[in-house]
Parts: sequence; C-alpha cells; structure tokens
Amino acid sequence: MAFGFIDNCLFVPTAGGTTDFVVSAAVQGYLTPTQASAVDGTTYRYKAQSSDLSQWEIGWGVWTAATSTLSRTTIEFSSNSNLKVSFTVAPNVGIVRSSADMFSMANSLSANQVLASPNGSSGVPSFRALVGSDLPNPAASSLGGIKSNAGSTSNWIHSINTDGTVTLTQPAFTDISGTLASGQLPATIDGGSF
Repeated sequence: MAFGFIDNCLFVPTAGGTTDFVVSAAVQGYLTPTQASAVDGTTYRYKAQSSDLSQWEIGWGVWTAATSTLSRTTIEFSSNSNLKVSFTVAPNVGIVRSSADMFSMANSLSANQVLASPNGSSGVPSFRALVGSDLPNPAASSLGGIKSNAGSTSNWIHSINTDGTVTLTQPAFTDISGTLASGQLPATIDGGSF
C-alpha cells in the first residue's frame, strides 16, 4: 500500500472514544493536516497517544478534506492488544512515517536493479530490471534508446531513425568531404611513380 507523507502535523481531534479523528486544532508549534497540505482521499499513517502515554495507537486511515477527518481504517499496534483504542480524552494525533515506508541503503539489493514503477504501467515503485520500454524513443526533439545492430565489416552508422533503428551502409566516395593534396598521395603505387 502506498502512503502519503506530510510534515510537522500534530493535532487534537474533537473527541476521544473509538470514532474517527475529526480535527479540532493543531498542537502548538505544529500544523493540522489541512495546513500541512494533506491530499483528500490519500491514506496516511498516524500515531495517536494520550497525554500520559497510557493509551496509544498506531495505524493508518484516509484523509477526508471536506470534513477534516482522518479515518481509523487499520490499527497496526496499540495499547489495546493491537485493537482500536477507546481514548478517555481526545489524544494527540500525528501523521507519521514508518520504517517500512523508508528505503534503506543497508538493505541488500539484487544486482542490476532500479527503483521504478511497474513495467509498462503506473503504480507503486519497486526494484526491477530495466526494460526497453523504460527508455523513450528518440525523436527530432528528444533523446532516447537506440536499438542494437550487429554491424558488419566496412560499414558505418549512416542514420538512426526516430524509433531507434540504426541504419548501416558502406561509405561512398561522395560521403567524404575535403580535398586531397599531392603530399598526401603515396610516392609510388605498384612500383610506378607519380
């Protein structure tokens, strides 16, 4: 599941209990989800806790901008045996990140993999091999991938088409520009001289 991220968000909801968190006000020095630019319909991780820390809940829910509400969709961990907590008073609720949301350089990764969206579609990025469709086709105004070509003796690259196809040809004398000076000619050819 993909989660949204916002910074410096800590608020007090209108009530305790087991209801969804309806924003009352930001904790001093912090922002409400609206002030922190939370996106309507996006899922965010949260941590809610009582002021004495005896009641706490970590989970995720969907932000609804029209009602300033963060739902309590899934509870990961809580002081109530990982079930929804019935807060005796309105808790402090913060939008947080989990270590599961972060990429770690300490993780072992397979060789020749890149972080990219699914092959040929949009979606949650993961580590996978690059494929030809990841590269844009070359065009007159952009660079892109070039298709492979086995090549052959005495041929050169004549052109690269907009689809990345390489065309090889044997150079013709007319492909060479400039002039030949007499000093560039060999002194003898097959025993004769100039």
